[in-house]
Amino acid sequence: MMMDEDDVDTSVKVPPELSAQLEVIFSRHHMQPLFDDVISKSNLNNYTSVTLPKNPFLINDDSFHNLSSICKVIQFLLSTQNKNKQSLLNTLSYSNGTFLVYLWSQIKSRITMWSQLPSLSEVMSVFVNCYDSLLITLDDSEFLNYPFHQEQCVEIVITLRDLVFDMYWNGCNDMNLRNDMTRLLSKLHSTDARLKYCKEGTFVVKSTENMDYKRFNGRDLLDDDLESDRDSEMTNNEHDEQQRPIPIQQQRYISLRNSMINNHESHVQFNENDYRSRIILILKNIPYVVPFETRVKAFSHFINLDKESLDDYYEGASNIRRQFIFEDGFAHFNRRGSNLKGNLLVQMINADGHLEAGIGQGVTKEFLIELAKVAFNPQYGLFNITPDQTIYPNPASHITQGDDHLSKFNFLGKIVGKAMYERILLDIPFAHFFLSKLLGNTNFFNHLKSLDPELHKHLITFKNYPGDVKDLDLTFTISDELLGTQIERELVPDGSNQQVTNQNKMSYIYRVSNHRLNTQIKEQSQAFMKGLAQIIPTPWLKMFDENELFLLMCGTVKFNVDDMENHTTYYEYSHDSPTIQMFWKVVNEFNEEQKRMLLRFWTSGSRPPLLGFKDMHPPLCIRNVVDTSRLPTSSTCMNLLKLPPYKNMEEIKKKILLAIMHGNEGFELT
Repeated sequence: MMMDEDDVDTSVKVPPELSAQLEVIFSRHHMQPLFDDVISKSNLNNYTSVTLPKNPFLINDDSFHNLSSICKVIQFLLSTQNKNKQSLLNTLSYSNGTFLVYLWSQIKSRITMWSQLPSLSEVMSVFVNCYDSLLITLDDSEFLNYPFHQEQCVEIVITLRDLVFDMYWNGCNDMNLRNDMTRLLSKLHSTDARLKYCKEGTFVVKSTENMDYKRFNGRDLLDDDLESDRDSEMTNNEHDEQQRPIPIQQQRYISLRNSMINNHESHVQFNENDYRSRIILILKNIPYVVPFETRVKAFSHFINLDKESLDDYYEGASNIRRQFIFEDGFAHFNRRGSNLKGNLLVQMINADGHLEAGIGQGVTKEFLIELAKVAFNPQYGLFNITPDQTIYPNPASHITQGDDHLSKFNFLGKIVGKAMYERILLDIPFAHFFLSKLLGNTNFFNHLKSLDPELHKHLITFKNYPGDVKDLDLTFTISDELLGTQIERELVPDGSNQQVTNQNKMSYIYRVSNHRLNTQIKEQSQAFMKGLAQIIPTPWLKMFDENELFLLMCGTVKFNVDDMENHTTYYEYSHDSPTIQMFWKVVNEFNEEQKRMLLRFWTSGSRPPLLGFKDMHPPLCIRNVVDTSRLPTSSTCMNLLKLPPYKNMEEIKKKILLAIMHGNEGFELT
């Protein structure tokens, strides 16, 4: 369930008497007959909304003209009467879903005639707004059953994908329609991130696979005036077909393009700057149409360019006590702010107070990984754990951590950003709804499942309660538990005296969800996000959805040993050396945990690079060391494994396991 965030009344001001009349007109009692002549009741009654045939409503041109005229009136009212907008949308959207199915059937059957039927855009506008409104109240369990089944949902996604991409790439005259279509497409994509109702790659426009991301930098994503700049940069220079992705299904939508692009010539010509601005518009508004791997490469490119522009900043090595890794890290590095992007040198102190051997990138990488393990552990008090064993900010952190708890969240945001900046993967099981917040989203009912599945289940039951909810004697209050103490909170002013009824129960569900997902952890989340944004600008992160952001931060727990082998180099060994052949056979026999331990011993990180070991920097290397009486050692700053030429697989396996089990305790054994 989702709620509109825009509560500002931007509507045209009307006299109270007229406003009252509009409310009567918008009621279902008056709106329903408006469509009786357009939608045949006999047709509607023959089908349920989810069992309609492919072309249930075949209407003639006169009937379609009537429909488009009605939609034009609705479109005008939606754009001018914000106060009554939701009432009108509710009337249209909740009539058993048949009106939405009817609108979609007309759009689908006429989409190739857009240039001959300009009024189709008005039908599309009403459909998009109505479906978007309906999604406000649908929970994930209902989405694929009402009003569209899965095949239709995918069909809507593909159509919107093609149209919206075309409108961004070629420009359009109706910005409101484009923005409405973008909002709906993005909601459908967000739902797919949770439900996976589309096949992988459905949202991707294939022509973006060869996008040349090296032609621009990350600062372009921070520019809010790209669209106006792009329009001013349209030139008559010779068109470079190599620079311009060709929208998919171009022939199908050529009439649409000709009717909606700013330049109605069949060949729009543009220069290099215009190409860049088109790509940036895509990445800012509909990034999911670009393949994930391409966006990851663009993200890495942005970081590399940012590193080149860093001012010289140097501090000597900071001594960090291993037993107080978070406290010392916070004391030494929190004050550096965005300078944390620069060189960070760490020297660890063991439990006996002695400096450990090793200094450099490997030690720094281990410091970041170990600090994260401590700080994100729910026992430390900054984060709580969900029933699914994922973590989110502790609403009671001000109690467990004191007055500086927000500074610690800000610092942890910078630590996660620093790890991403250095392409270090952290093993942090962030909750799905918290990842959504890091992308700047406001969470709603469907995200509640990732925080409190039991409460989510109860609210669904409450939503579908067949009787009078007054019998449940609920008020607009909620009970928060802080370290065993129950504290009652009001969800609205004077909420303890406001009873929940059948009429306002949806508002109650929304406010309970909003409190749990947003209000309770607002300060902690904002502090974390501000810290993260000091290292990685939020617009860069917003190129990804929640699942992709998790992969970007944490990688995948499984990796391909063949890929690892194919991207390993050798010093005083070769791939055909007997010891190396036996080594890879042993690694293939390891279980997943042993493979992760080996990788951590070798590189100080337990997760492989997101795009495979070809992206490991420096590349993995195995070096021959003569003394077979010794255990293997490593130089993690160089991703170098020092492997003696053991004579058989049994010896290799035994000594590697001994090394990785003990060597992972710190750098002194490696």
